Amino acid sequence: MLQRYVDRPQRQREHAVVQLVSFNGSEFDLSDVGRRAVEILARWRGVEVVLAPGEAMGREEAARLGDAIEMGMQQLRRGEMTGLEQAERALLTTVFGQRTEAHWRNFPTFCRRGGFRVQAVN
Repeated sequence: MLQRYVDRPQRQREHAVVQLVSFNGSEFDLSDVGRRAVEILARWRGVEVVLAPGEAMGREEAARLGDAIEMGMQQLRRGEMTGLEQAERALLTTVFGQRTEAHWRNFPTFCRRGGFRVQAVN
């Protein structure tokens, strides 16, 4: 069964900046803020990623990204933000806050299902 995730459920798809499309057809839409937050949180956890249209991640890379995001969200919940700049802290706590936590738990699962490509949303 194909699944679709949107980082801001109350928004329409046309507000998404990029769409991650897994090799099995599942999709995860990211706004610009969501995309930047994922890149920052992943980098903070030691995984360099660029989620720009035309990029792709293989199964192992995507699984590492999922692990990094999951571990990073756990650290944020515990208030462990050493090594982050003030602006990065503010962005991450806003994007990955309690209101959206349930939604963002889907992101590591999406990543662990296999690789994906990044495409622009028209």
